[in-house]
Amino acid sequence: MLVQSAFNITFLLFSYPAGLILEKKGYKYTLLLGLFTYSIGCFGICPAVMLGSYTVALLAVFILGIGFVLQMVAGNPFLAFLGPPQTASSRVTLGQAFTAVGQTLSPFIASTYILSVAADNPSSMGSRIIVVHVTFAITLVVLLAVVWQLRTPVTTAATEVRKYEDGLEPWHYKQLVFGVLGVFLYLGIEATSVGMFLNFIAEPRVANVPASRGGFYLTLYFVGFTSARFAGAAIQRKIRPNRLLMVHGLINIALISGVMLLHGMPVVWCLIFTAVFNSIMFPAMFSLGISGLGKLEARASGILFMALSGGAVVPLVQGAVADRWGTQLSFIVTMCCYAYILFFAAKGYKPGLFKVKSNSLAMNQPAL
Repeated sequence: MLVQSAFNITFLLFSYPAGLILEKKGYKYTLLLGLFTYSIGCFGICPAVMLGSYTVALLAVFILGIGFVLQMVAGNPFLAFLGPPQTASSRVTLGQAFTAVGQTLSPFIASTYILSVAADNPSSMGSRIIVVHVTFAITLVVLLAVVWQLRTPVTTAATEVRKYEDGLEPWHYKQLVFGVLGVFLYLGIEATSVGMFLNFIAEPRVANVPASRGGFYLTLYFVGFTSARFAGAAIQRKIRPNRLLMVHGLINIALISGVMLLHGMPVVWCLIFTAVFNSIMFPAMFSLGISGLGKLEARASGILFMALSGGAVVPLVQGAVADRWGTQLSFIVTMCCYAYILFFAAKGYKPGLFKVKSNSLAMNQPAL
């Protein structure tokens, strides 16, 4: 759990500073800084293995987390910028789909190349870990050099440092504030579903699926999630993201009802299919949350990524409910999170302003 904490705490600590860097330096600089930080984190795994130091390993994971934050904070609004606003959610979803590909492949790489030797020759694990991370680091350095040579579109959305004349800040916008809570709860859903998956379906009163088989179904969970993100990128070019988000939220509420009420393999399949309909939720809420913020978009992106810390909070809440009233009933927490996402898809996404102290602003003044 400390490994998870070392990585995920970076969302809370560095998302807003990353937004400020993006606002001041622009997309390309921030993306390059993210790649460079990634490579340092990968190289940092090597001394951790050679020294046998868990502390150094945690530090390397922490640095990797900083690189991830920089990439996400800059990459998502950049994808949103590269085309018409109406299809921004589609482009963000496509970019996130490649993240999901890595999420699906990484357990395969770890199990086949690293963990497979644990039983027969544990001493060789360290060298294999080093080989993997040095390969990643060198690849990142090459990618950094390639991106350095690329010409990116000139944008003012993230390169001009200037407040609006009326003193607006990102948190004055309703769509951003409601979007932050939506992302916070959604990441909690995702972290809880993945974290509880194997233990939950192994419970005799739920599905009684042993861990040896549970890994196969967890792989199906990620495959469904990844495939649906690629499909969602195309679908969102035809259907407005808030409407698609609403439909997916309703379907997942029905599926979670099945998780709470059914037994046996239907519970497993209900959980797997929630991943399919989770696939577009984060990119859709991200693009809707920053919509209409103009030159405040860079800082708004950093604020939204701070909400990824929901992946550390919601699982604790659901775990406490599970300890007191049982694991199946604990999914009422997940259902409440989906209910809020429905609110965001129906009303919370609409651009508007909270009342601020300015003679030139009025309640519900449009943000565009």
